[in-house]
Amino acid sequence: MTARTTTSRVMAQYRYIGKYASAVVCRGALAAALTIVLIATPTAALHAAAAGAGTSAAAAHLYWTNDGGVTVGRASLDGSQVNNRFVTGGVDPQRLCGVAIAGKYLYWGIDVPTGGPAIGRAKLDGTGVTVNFIPSGGDGPVCGVAVAGGHIYWASYANGDIGRANLDGTGVNHQFISGLASVNGASYGCSVCDPNGLAIAGGYIYWGDAGSIGRAKLDGTGVNEHFITGLYFPVGVAVTSKYIYWTDQGGNFIGGPNHPSFIGRARLDGTAVQRGFIKDLDGACGVAITDRYIFWAQNGLVGGKGTTLGRANLDGTSVQPRFIAGLQAPCDVAVGP
Repeated sequence: MTARTTTSRVMAQYRYIGKYASAVVCRGALAAALTIVLIATPTAALHAAAAGAGTSAAAAHLYWTNDGGVTVGRASLDGSQVNNRFVTGGVDPQRLCGVAIAGKYLYWGIDVPTGGPAIGRAKLDGTGVTVNFIPSGGDGPVCGVAVAGGHIYWASYANGDIGRANLDGTGVNHQFISGLASVNGASYGCSVCDPNGLAIAGGYIYWGDAGSIGRAKLDGTGVNEHFITGLYFPVGVAVTSKYIYWTDQGGNFIGGPNHPSFIGRARLDGTAVQRGFIKDLDGACGVAITDRYIFWAQNGLVGGKGTTLGRANLDGTSVQPRFIAGLQAPCDVAVGP
């Protein structure tokens, strides 16, 4: 992503200042979701199911949304053939946040105030773009998208809601899960600061929050906003057959020194929490998992090291924070055909 300067903006009680000076730009997977979507070979089928991919296919490309612009990027899984403007999915000053893949389609969330589109859609070849595929309906900014079981889910972090619709855009329920309130909301200067990013696995939906990871059953019941606590600002979530992973964006929301950015990991039951599974990142946002690698979007808001996609081995070794560099504040990342 090329460098880009945005004007100061205030959105949904968050601070957006200058050239991404506020570490609140990315919510992604807030997706998934930041939303996480994986479409993989049979050996990685559990990872695909965890992300709500909906279809199993050969993993060949990385897709990412640019919260510093209005595009979805794409590259080969080995980091080559980078196209940062694969799909133009909005109109300035809209920003894209959250990406998911199901069947022949690519879905993304639109991080704009109430009244704009919520979910965009295009074919996987980049054609057939529909920016206003699902209107906001008062959702406010969306940053987190996931697909599973014939449905698309999205996170509205300003309203405390998770929405749901059929994959064809019908049956829209903007408050499928509602009333979510941040564990640390008052400290962040907002009464509602979540959900951020979505992931789906094993009959559960997971999301990031200012201070925790939340979980609910896929039918919307059994809401537990404190499933994993003691975090700072997790925004991207991914789930495999054994573990839940999240990105903590870090930064400075409540005064004092900047908090570090990292990728955390815990068992599916919420135990054995490793907050610094991969350390020393720079505004880590969305996260995606294959059977070999962890990929993450990095917006450069904490240390100014650049806006990139990172990659590491699944065991957390061989960390490459600049696996794909020069992007536009990428906010979420997904793996698909």
